[in-house]
Amino acid sequence: MLEVADNRLRRAAIRCAPGHSAFWLIGLLFGLWTVAAASVRADAPPEPKVALIWRVPAEAECSTPEQMRAKVARLSDIPLKIGEVATRYRIEVDVAQQVDTWRADLNLFDAQTHTRRQRSIHGRTPSCGSIDVASAVVIATMLDSIRNDTAPEPPLASSADGGGIGFAAYALASPWLMPKAWLGGGIALETRGAMQLAFSGSAYAPAELRDSRGRGARQWGLHAGIALCPRAMRNNFLDLRLCAGAQAGAVLASGVGLTQSTLRVLPLLFLDAGPKLTFEVTHSFALQLSASAAWTLVRPTINWDVEGEPTHSLTGSRIALLVRLGVTISPW
Repeated sequence: MLEVADNRLRRAAIRCAPGHSAFWLIGLLFGLWTVAAASVRADAPPEPKVALIWRVPAEAECSTPEQMRAKVARLSDIPLKIGEVATRYRIEVDVAQQVDTWRADLNLFDAQTHTRRQRSIHGRTPSCGSIDVASAVVIATMLDSIRNDTAPEPPLASSADGGGIGFAAYALASPWLMPKAWLGGGIALETRGAMQLAFSGSAYAPAELRDSRGRGARQWGLHAGIALCPRAMRNNFLDLRLCAGAQAGAVLASGVGLTQSTLRVLPLLFLDAGPKLTFEVTHSFALQLSASAAWTLVRPTINWDVEGEPTHSLTGSRIALLVRLGVTISPW
C-alpha cells in the first residue's frame, strides 16, 4: 500500500541550532544578493571605445598610426584602437602635403557616422612631423569630450536596457529536489530594465524508484513562482543578474507494482537564489543560463509498505540545485 505523508516545517525545526535553521540560510542568500546588487555602479558609464584611422600619403615620412597612438596615450587615458574596427566612436585623420607645409583634417564620428567634432591643423615647417604634437593634442581633446558624452548609443542598445516584456522557454534540471534528479522544462515572463521581475512555471517528467521486483513509487510535479533579478553587470552582449525568489507547486505520487495505490497531490514550497547569465544574439533573441540553490520549506515524503519488509521512503533533500538553459524572445 502506498502512503504519502506531507513533511511540513515543525515548531522544533524553528527552534533548532542556528547552523541548521532555514532562516539563517535564507537570510544569508538574500544578504549576499543585496550586497552584490548594491555594488553595481550605475553612475559609472563604461569607458568609450574609440578607433583611430590615421591616413598619410604612402611615401611621406610621417608618424605611423602606432606612433601617433603612443603620443596620444601621454595626454589621455582613454585607449585607442587602430584601424577599421567596430567601436562607439572613431577619429579619422587625413594628412596631406601643402605647398610648403602639411595639413591634417581631424573628424570625430559616432557609430551612426554623425560628426561630433571637426578640426584642421596646419604645420609650420615643411616636415610632416610638424603636425604631430598639435594632432595628438586635438585627438586627446576629442577623447576627453566624449568621456562624459551622455548621448544614447543605438549600436549598444539592447532589449534588456529599456522597458518592455520578454518571453523565455527553458530546459530544467533539479537535482535533489526529489530523490532522483528531475528533468523538465518551463516558460517565463520577464520584464526588462536594471531591476527585472520574472514569473516562471515549470513541469517535470515522471521519475520512478523501484526495487528488484519492480515495486516502488512514481512521482512527477510542477511549480511556479516569482523572482527579483537586479543587474550585476552589463556589456555589449552579456547581461549578468543575481536573482532571488520563491516557488510553490505540487508533487503527484503513486505506487508502482503495489497491491493498492492511490494518487496523492503533495504541496511543495522552496526559496531559491543564484546568478542568471544572458547572451544576446540579436536585439530580440538571446540565450540564457541560470543556476540557483534552493532551500525547501515544504517537501513531500512518500512512504510505501511491502509485506515482510521495513517501510520504504522517498524524501527530497532540504537543499537542492536548479539549472535552467533556454532562450528568450523580446518582441517589444
